[in-house]
Amino acid sequence: MFAGIILISGCVEEEKDNGRGIDGVDDTKIVERGDLVGISYTGKFTNGTVFDKGTDEFITGSREVVKGLDNAVIGMEIGKTKNATLNPEEAYPVNESLIKEVSTVAFEIPLIDNVSLKEFERVVGVTIRINDPVVINKTFEVTPHHNVTILNIIWEYGVNGTSMTLLKDETTVTMRNEYILNTPVGSKDNMFKYVMNDSAIIKKHVYKVGETVSMKDAPYGNARVLNVSEDENTATLDFNHELAGKTLIYEITVKDIRKLPKIIPMCVKETGLDKELFQACYESGRKNSIIEENMKLAISYNVSFLPAFVVGCAYTVNVPSAEFVDRLVDKTIEEGRILTKSEAESLCVNTVPENSRPYCGIIIHSNQSCREDDRIVIYGFSDLKCDHCADIALAGGDKKLRENPNIAFETRLLHIPYAEYEGSDKLASAAECARDQGVFDEFKNCVFKKYSLEEVTLIE
Repeated sequence: MFAGIILISGCVEEEKDNGRGIDGVDDTKIVERGDLVGISYTGKFTNGTVFDKGTDEFITGSREVVKGLDNAVIGMEIGKTKNATLNPEEAYPVNESLIKEVSTVAFEIPLIDNVSLKEFERVVGVTIRINDPVVINKTFEVTPHHNVTILNIIWEYGVNGTSMTLLKDETTVTMRNEYILNTPVGSKDNMFKYVMNDSAIIKKHVYKVGETVSMKDAPYGNARVLNVSEDENTATLDFNHELAGKTLIYEITVKDIRKLPKIIPMCVKETGLDKELFQACYESGRKNSIIEENMKLAISYNVSFLPAFVVGCAYTVNVPSAEFVDRLVDKTIEEGRILTKSEAESLCVNTVPENSRPYCGIIIHSNQSCREDDRIVIYGFSDLKCDHCADIALAGGDKKLRENPNIAFETRLLHIPYAEYEGSDKLASAAECARDQGVFDEFKNCVFKKYSLEEVTLIE
């Protein structure tokens, strides 16, 4: 089978029936899943200490706030206030994998080092006179904490006509690195010290048990120091949220509720679907098995990155651009066969911008075998968070393949496990029900071309 998979994912939390039906009409001002809600809040520990207060705005069910707070506002009215007690699992659970032993060593540099004269002059900011004997054993400051002393220079010259020219790239400077040792320097969040062994100078981070240090690469921006080894070579850091493991009490007041338009009912209306047939199909859940099978199909093709194009019987290739999809489809129709791995890779390199070319090499052979009657199937997987994926899914290759009488063609919009949000299976089920009424493409276009995740939700 020749199958193209274009991954476009995105969704919302699972939702119970809210009684609105597929029309999604409800003007009551109570908070429901998918509403944009504005709140004021005060967060306290169980001992009454306030740890945070302010205002916030979020779409319920979209994981923009902690689960317990998200659930707490459901059913509230404008102006109403309530207290909600959140256990750690509803707020910030402790993730044991975020408690790590890390090395305190930032880097090591040789005690005695050899560099070119050109590099030495660049780093130190000086110009060395040729064959200057005074420079030997002279010390230069690199930074307030770092000096270097020249131990020796091996001068190298080249002949330029009748004169000798100093070759700074080939002239070698032997120098000794010298640092202020064993004295903590730097800021609280970047405290370090230098220590020395027989061959190197070592820069170490200085951590103190109990303190919190800012770290830009940490999941929550900082870490707490739990332990430092006796030799100070390692430290145990907790990268969990600072409120992890704590029971939190929120006083919440709802300030505003805005009913957002819902993708599914809006697209049902715009594509002219029979609402009763669609509702019966959608509520039956019978499309779930179809979706599960296609999820398995994606996994069988080793799809693990977004977006990707799968030539089922040959290879899996990342999709760097919509233009590449178009070119690949054109070439397949022109040749009347599945392109080889090298042909597809070459086509990608010659099509996409230079900064996208590294992706052309991400090609994985599948375990499928090619047959002469292989069909071409394009699977579109939903992720509204991936804007460029939508463009690739609608690249125009669908139409070209469909209009070619020599190609058996099919396209699907389905959910796979890589989606960032829960509930993308809802949109997938809706697309399958739209297919039953012959308007799958129209439904797909309605979803991806007319709306964005910031303006709408997927809730029925």
